[in-house]
Amino acid sequence: MKSRFSTLKKELIETNKNGISLELRLIFFFLIFLITIMLGISLILVSTGVFDASMKENTALFEKELSHIYNKIYVDFSNISLSSISLAEQLSMSIENTLLENGISPDKLSQNPHLLNTILSKEYDNLLQGLKTTKSSGVFLILDATINPNIEGSEDSRAGLFLKNLEATAVNSVYYDIRYMRGPAAIGRSNGMTFLPQWKMEFDVKDADFFTVPMYTAEKSNLSLSRLYYWCPKTRFDNSDSAMLCSVPLIASDGTVMGVAGYEIRTMLFKLIYSPHSSIQNPIFCMLSPSDHTYLYMEKGMFAGNYSVSNAIPTTNMKVVSKENELNQYICANNNSYFGLDKKIQLYSTGSPYEEKEWSVVLLVPEADMNEYISEQNKTIILLLVLLTAICIILSVLISHKYLYPVIEAFDTIKMKKLSEHKKTKIPEIDDLIEYLEKQDDKAEKINVDSAAHNTTMFENFVENIKTLSFAEKAVFDLYLKEHTAQEIAKILCLSINTIKTHNKRIYMKLNVSSRKELLVYIQMMNELNENTY
Repeated sequence: MKSRFSTLKKELIETNKNGISLELRLIFFFLIFLITIMLGISLILVSTGVFDASMKENTALFEKELSHIYNKIYVDFSNISLSSISLAEQLSMSIENTLLENGISPDKLSQNPHLLNTILSKEYDNLLQGLKTTKSSGVFLILDATINPNIEGSEDSRAGLFLKNLEATAVNSVYYDIRYMRGPAAIGRSNGMTFLPQWKMEFDVKDADFFTVPMYTAEKSNLSLSRLYYWCPKTRFDNSDSAMLCSVPLIASDGTVMGVAGYEIRTMLFKLIYSPHSSIQNPIFCMLSPSDHTYLYMEKGMFAGNYSVSNAIPTTNMKVVSKENELNQYICANNNSYFGLDKKIQLYSTGSPYEEKEWSVVLLVPEADMNEYISEQNKTIILLLVLLTAICIILSVLISHKYLYPVIEAFDTIKMKKLSEHKKTKIPEIDDLIEYLEKQDDKAEKINVDSAAHNTTMFENFVENIKTLSFAEKAVFDLYLKEHTAQEIAKILCLSINTIKTHNKRIYMKLNVSSRKELLVYIQMMNELNENTY
């Protein structure tokens, strides 16, 4: 095979000098045919979507996983919303009773800071029990009042409690690692709480949407608590973990808004619960984010998965380029691009003042990783096509050589003038050509022999040399004179054909003839001479 390719390479180099050989022409024909076939196969594969099968398969997997995560988030967040409403109702009633017991109306809460510790201490157990029975990472209570109204910055300071469960993986288990994040130190110590390093006595509510938004909405609305809960986008408290807070206003019977309360889901808990299954794609991540018809607001989003998006936040918004029956494309302002799917999720009940606020559950994978994954999936098909092409090229060379071998062998026979030794190829065109050329050679040889034989001197020498034949050789020669064949002579003399052939060689040598044809010419001349004599 290697030598075959070397020969073809040499022929290809000499093409300009000697022209294109039959074998190269045939190989080129096969290659053109092969290229046409492979292009046809490629077009069929492309038109039938074989190369897009991986993308379609991924789209189906993404839809299934997104549906699973979406349902899980919807159920969990709905339960936390209901728990927050229930907690707010319980706390509102309890706080109002405490105020009334002390002869104070709810609207005078901020004017009686001496009662705040009493209220918070009484509500501590309600918060703790609520945290243990709810699938959340923290519970909070913020009163619209401050213990120290006369100090600098008191206008943005609010009294309250904030308990956090750091054992996020054991939210529903017997063991809880509950820490003290906000609240009076005396209450924390009296309950044996461990203080977090980020502990502060009161909440800083400046730019705190989880406090100001539900407070303002409740003051301007007569809706029930089931319509007034508010999911605050991701918020960070000092150096602690970020979290989403479900905040519900505390409304007294007279309509006074006394503060807010609710539960939180911190980013670590969100990641542990809602991370996509890694078998779909690696890396892949899920995001719960505020959105509109065009953008996802990643700065306020919650993330879960095995891919870090820290380089893409907090300042980047993600543009959504929707595609029908395919994965959507998501483009960030920093030119990071992703593939995935999103689905709008309703966090609020019908009739809520926040109903128009859109949130989306998004399942994403970096575009570069998706392209690499699809390339890997298609690599097998491409390798098979390349392998098939290579096999076809090799077969083209072998078939061309096998097909042209009889032709080349016939040409070699013609060049060497060994037409009589040529074996039948069973290819009519070649066998007919050889037979025709052999007849032409016979005619030419006969002409030469006749010319030589009719030379008088040579004929006289031939007749004279007959006397040199032995008795056995003379017997064979005489039978040739009588126009018998070698087979007939062998039977007449009771000799083997090999013996006759041996005599023939000696006769040729002694009579100085080169072939049986020349011998027969001289014999014919002798017979003609004898006939003329008589």
